[in-house]
Amino acid sequence: MEENELVLLEESKAYMASIAKTKKFLAVLFAIGLGLIILAGIGVTIYGLAAGGAQAAFAVAGIVYIIMAAIYIAPTLYLFRAAEAAKQTVENNDNAQLEEYLKNSKSYWKFMGIYTIVCLSLCVLFGVGAFIIGAAVGMGAI
Repeated sequence: MEENELVLLEESKAYMASIAKTKKFLAVLFAIGLGLIILAGIGVTIYGLAAGGAQAAFAVAGIVYIIMAAIYIAPTLYLFRAAEAAKQTVENNDNAQLEEYLKNSKSYWKFMGIYTIVCLSLCVLFGVGAFIIGAAVGMGAI
């Protein structure tokens, strides 16, 4: 057996093919969602800027939407790349494509882990802030 030859059992190839389809499906859904979030962000921003006054807060909300979508572009690309690499791994028995698949899958899950930690931290921070404000309002301090 050649050193660089990839040997996948037929069952493993079936799993890889299924993974490729699922990741591609999710990546397409994420891309569509990102497009809709960006469009909504642009619309809300334009509305906020055009309305002015008290409605100006909508412009800030729209910009936040656009920033949130921009942050999620990277994991969507990781999913697309991993799906394509998994497909190529099965079709060509290619070690390089398997490595590419694993690299992009790792990057996706690493991103999601960091994203989860940041979101949980923000939830705790906002929860503590809400508790403090609630306690201050309850005591008549504000």
